[in-house]
Amino acid sequence: SERQRLGNVLYGALGRDYETADGRRVIAVAITKRQWEALCKSCDITEEMQDLSKREGLDLVNSEGDRFIARDQIHPRIEEWCKLHDFKEIERIWNELGVCWGPYQTFKELVNFDDRVSSKNPLFTDVDQPEIGTYLTPGSPLQFQNLNPSSPIKAPALGENTNEILEEILGLSPKELGALRDREIIQ
Repeated sequence: SERQRLGNVLYGALGRDYETADGRRVIAVAITKRQWEALCKSCDITEEMQDLSKREGLDLVNSEGDRFIARDQIHPRIEEWCKLHDFKEIERIWNELGVCWGPYQTFKELVNFDDRVSSKNPLFTDVDQPEIGTYLTPGSPLQFQNLNPSSPIKAPALGENTNEILEEILGLSPKELGALRDREIIQ
């Protein structure tokens, strides 16, 4: 069956974004029992969620599916708690208690303000792309023992690697390349 449109709600478990007292947004997810218990404890809703579980006949502690079913009753309580606390306070509390969470931000906010997506992160390098400008470019996150990580390189210009691909990968001879150029199949 087709999934219904849910906005920013995590499908099949409990997860959504919430506004903080200072107007920022955070997202919290509770897929595991530990994540659920940490979220309830941090928002001081453990007893209330136990009552909800009994009243609705759901196992909110052990079943992410049941948390998804009860999301419309759970989210308002977390939202209410978040609106009483500013971002830094939520960050401190949720980190201390092990809540699965993160800042919820637009793509523009991510690129402009989040150090994880900047040249401060060793995964990224500024690469000069001729005729376009300099762009923050990710390298490979994979690292292997005894191998230095390769730096990101500029994207090739249109046709820049034509000879290399046709000769080295497809095995065409210089004579065959010349014939393709003469017929204007390649430039």
